[in-house]
Amino acid sequence: MQWDIVIQTEQEQKTFSSVRDYNRADFDKIRGQLQNINWDELLERDTVEEAWDSFTQLLYVTEETYIPMKTSPRCHRRKPLWLTNSAVKAIRHKHNVYRKYKRKDHPACKLASRETNKAVHNAKANYEKKLAQNIKIDNKSFFAYVRSKSKAKVKAGPLLADTGQVVDSPQELAEEFNE
Repeated sequence: MQWDIVIQTEQEQKTFSSVRDYNRADFDKIRGQLQNINWDELLERDTVEEAWDSFTQLLYVTEETYIPMKTSPRCHRRKPLWLTNSAVKAIRHKHNVYRKYKRKDHPACKLASRETNKAVHNAKANYEKKLAQNIKIDNKSFFAYVRSKSKAKVKAGPLLADTGQVVDSPQELAEEFNE
């Protein structure tokens, strides 16, 4: 008997997902297009489903036209900076215990959950304490962490120039702030 064995090693390949980049969208053109639509004519259909289909089709076409795509690596999920190895180990242990007993009210599951919550809480607290102690040396990390905890993302909005004109383009905003 004779045979050939073909062995191939699989290298880790990054899988990229394509998503819409709303930060680079042309919202002025989107607003212009949506203002020029005769909504009564578009939504005047026999059934609600047909009106909804025509509305969603319009939105998809507008999205494809004015919002560019970007690719982002999917395979690398970044863990939080505060997450320590002991906390990760506790999380894995909790998952394994739950997988074994399949009931959250089982005493072993309750104990594992309590230990995991304690490990995660301690890891977060230690990280925040370390950031606070090093604020004089490394204030950039401190403020980046604090900013990540904020729900609202603050951006400079449209300004009213000295001439009374509304300024909203990034270049004009920069010039206005420089003045």
